Amino acid sequence: MSKFFSSFVIILSVSLSPLSAQAPQKSAAAECFPFERLPESLRPRAEEMLLRALDGEALYTIAGGLKPMSSGFVSSSIKVDAPDLAEAEATRQILATWTCGGEIAAGLHHFAAVYQGSRSLEAVVFHRPALKNMLTRHAAFFTPYGLSPSSDPMEVVMTVEYAATTPRLRGYGYLFGYPDYAVDFFAQASETQRLEEEKTGKGTLVPRDFVSLQTVRGERRFVYAVPRGHEANDADRALKTAADAIYEDYSARRTRHITGESASGVLALVREWFDDGSGDVRPSHARRISIR
Repeated sequence: MSKFFSSFVIILSVSLSPLSAQAPQKSAAAECFPFERLPESLRPRAEEMLLRALDGEALYTIAGGLKPMSSGFVSSSIKVDAPDLAEAEATRQILATWTCGGEIAAGLHHFAAVYQGSRSLEAVVFHRPALKNMLTRHAAFFTPYGLSPSSDPMEVVMTVEYAATTPRLRGYGYLFGYPDYAVDFFAQASETQRLEEEKTGKGTLVPRDFVSLQTVRGERRFVYAVPRGHEANDADRALKTAADAIYEDYSARRTRHITGESASGVLALVREWFDDGSGDVRPSHARRISIR
């Protein structure tokens, strides 16, 4: 090996090895849902929004990414002929602060369909690592849309929103973290109903049951359809076990931090929960730190 080539290898290895071996920088508590950056008038609303999300199915996205994406904690609508976006703008300002340890992202998305002159808007929250893993696992579905593991979360959800009916349902099923067999069933049932409607003019809903996991806001939040008469399988049991652990941990912490109807303790709740004990605060710590 020439002296030049040897020197080049040494220089290259020195310049690259610190990058590959470098540990992730700690994420400070103040950078986890930094509502302090919001205008004073928006901070109480931001806290209420976060608590509402955690009390629903978004708990399972925010606290460690059991679900890649959740929605349903904030919704509104606009008149398409005379849209007033003041409410949407305030919501977007709040959701821009929904970050934590580089793992959380959130935004406000619109639905493609317009009903009686109105278009619905809905907040969505993502767990970035879980979303990336899901896009990798279901690459056969997402890559034909040009989506890859590095795609922006809002790009993913809006691509799914504007897909044809059956692929749209499949895409949302994956985003919402439902078991693969349940996503298959729901998409196939939709396609069966669509084809029947094309032939007869009336589609019949395929019989189904539902599996619902607990949230503070009650059942039918984290819920998915299954074939009629379905008995719990390994996928259901694994999902329930993981969800129950998160729910029980959250419930205990909620009792400590939340008093009455006030949401003022929610930042302390998540920042304590996501702290690994060294001051590094990120949601992935939630699924391995319990006070039970």
